[in-house]
Amino acid sequence: MVEGPHAHWQNVSSTFLRVPGIVVSITYQPLPNRIAQAPRQKGLDLINFNDNANRLISEINYSLIPKSECGWMSDVIEATCIGVRDRVVDLRGLFHIYFHPFVLF
Repeated sequence: MVEGPHAHWQNVSSTFLRVPGIVVSITYQPLPNRIAQAPRQKGLDLINFNDNANRLISEINYSLIPKSECGWMSDVIEATCIGVRDRVVDLRGLFHIYFHPFVLF
């Protein structure tokens, strides 16, 4: 399931890995529906996740030191998010998938 989005992230990220001061990472965290069920049974909420599906949360991190690269990195982040979103949308027919981008820059 993550091959397409991961390959896109890898392709975009590989274009600037030699730039000093830039760190790139991606992580995946499974969120089984049982984790969302427990708070709901206690009357609480877990970031408003319903418990009808298992999920996979991904975090893409681009950290940079030189402020001179901020404008350029903004374009890279946008290209990454759009490309990952498009690949996730392509998988919707196979899985119950929701794409909620959160970008902190």
